Amino acid sequence: MLRVEASLNTIADDTAAASSQMITAYKNPANNQLVMVIVNMETIGKEFSIDPSKLKLTNDQMAVYTTDATHNLGKSIVNSNSVIIPAKSVVTLVGNYK
Repeated sequence: MLRVEASLNTIADDTAAASSQMITAYKNPANNQLVMVIVNMETIGKEFSIDPSKLKLTNDQMAVYTTDATHNLGKSIVNSNSVIIPAKSVVTLVGNYK
């Protein structure tokens, strides 16, 4: 896995991110897999989407693993155009890029 650049357009700097939301991303060129981890420390959920002009995902879908007050690695499959990151959660998104 190789770490790749990832950012949230709603976060201006690292200091703000430390109390709000943080993201990191990795890709595996051997199988075209992308893994992103988003931490939402806020008390409200946030919407997240991938800019399709910068990244093309197979079927525009990702597997989402959510850990929060009511889920422990709860899995769902979502459209990459709109992913809800629940309040006080860690969300791992896994997909394949073209």
